Amino acid sequence: MGTSVALTISSVDMLNEIYTSPQVTKHFMGNYLYWPVMPGSIVTQATEHPQYSDKRKALAAAFFKQKLIAMTEIIKDVTLKEIRLLQKYDLSKYSLATMTLNLQGKIIINCAVGKEYADVELDWEGEQGTEKMSVIIFLERLFSVATFRLFDVTAILFPLLIWTTFTPKDLRFARNVKKMRAQVQKIIDERRARDQD
Repeated sequence: MGTSVALTISSVDMLNEIYTSPQVTKHFMGNYLYWPVMPGSIVTQATEHPQYSDKRKALAAAFFKQKLIAMTEIIKDVTLKEIRLLQKYDLSKYSLATMTLNLQGKIIINCAVGKEYADVELDWEGEQGTEKMSVIIFLERLFSVATFRLFDVTAILFPLLIWTTFTPKDLRFARNVKKMRAQVQKIIDERRARDQD
């Protein structure tokens, strides 16, 4: 927090070194913060974890040339589609920040799970009730809530309790996480079945 340093990696070589070096692991607060959303993710998993090495190899495989070319096509397609939609709005009343965030979310979901799943809608459980939204906005909200939980007084005083569910807000967060994880599992199952056919 006050003494932590934020580091942005923009070099492929440096990124490769970070994910292949056994001496590097993640900040413990980041692990506690995002663990409920991504318990088995390479992002939150300790470098010395037995499954980390296999996941790192799978991640490296995602950056093969042909996959990068396919990702570039998806990014181009999604961006052009979003720009076409923007032309229907009065841009003087439209937030560029909102558009950029939505576009980033759409690119990530489209590249990660495929174009056919980006428009799936889930029911977000909030303080005012349930609201239907795209999986992109749903995921964005999950990460936003997870990040703000870090600055909760309880989390600051008792960081080991950050993923414990004990308030109504925490219970809603846990239920929303379960919905997202169930949707991701459904996508994985459908894609595995399709690949076997």
